[in-house]
Amino acid sequence: MDFETWRDRELERRIREEADDRVERLAPPEAFPDDYTAETGALQRERGANAAAVDAVLAPGCCGWKKPPRARELYDAMRSENPTERHRSIASAFVKEAHIDDLVMAELQGAFTWRQLATMLHRLGLETSELSPYVNRWARQDRQKHRDPR
Repeated sequence: MDFETWRDRELERRIREEADDRVERLAPPEAFPDDYTAETGALQRERGANAAAVDAVLAPGCCGWKKPPRARELYDAMRSENPTERHRSIASAFVKEAHIDDLVMAELQGAFTWRQLATMLHRLGLETSELSPYVNRWARQDRQKHRDPR
């Protein structure tokens, strides 16, 4: 094989590989469970509107805000049919600052359900964020767990 043929094939291969590296879209909200995690032991103290996992993400991520948000505001934002601009800003900051383990812990602490999170991500136009494949996977696992509890 001459150099030009090899170069052309290699270029085509690299283009194919990069094209396969598409961002996964977030599933529609209806695809996610809307159940809250049961209250258990140590998680009971800091649940729902007082979720410590949410405050742990918002405190450093929003430290420059004039009025830094608290977990209660994200809790309200996730449940609002018509979130205010502040609600949207808080949810956006939370999603952009959080890692998947923060999202899982916040869901476990009852700050939101997977469906509420997916709804907010769609409202914010973040259905192709870096978190989308992880949220999709966790939600699929959660749905399977509810269908076949073992």
